[in-house]
Amino acid sequence: MSPARSPVLAALAALLLLPPPAGAAAGAEPEGPPLESFRAIVERPLFRPDRRPAEEGEDSGEEFPVEIPYDVGSELRLRFVGTVVEKGRATALVELDGEAGLVRLSPGDRLGDWRVVEVGRDTLLLSDGHDRRRFTLLER
Repeated sequence: MSPARSPVLAALAALLLLPPPAGAAAGAEPEGPPLESFRAIVERPLFRPDRRPAEEGEDSGEEFPVEIPYDVGSELRLRFVGTVVEKGRATALVELDGEAGLVRLSPGDRLGDWRVVEVGRDTLLLSDGHDRRRFTLLER
């Protein structure tokens, strides 16, 4: 062992032999602020749009509509490649023209000016308020 390391090892050994700080029981968890100080976090959840806690029995993990900024141009061009169903909620997997990766769309989500109306096992229905466009799974 090099002479330079021996003082470091000696210091570590000395720390291990020191008694715990006064008032600290061995194995006791450190005390933090009282739980009451976190009330605002519980009463106004950050990731809920209405900043209100979930009602009793409501699925607090529910996803809210998503708005995906996307310049559709004159024609909505996407490829519907699959459907995922989780907790009874259908989500469409789509490839957007000119974008890398897959985008997940659920009913209520917005893609530019288009809103997702319905996601079926093999269909996806979008509306811009005037027109409706139905995509079939793996349609080109």
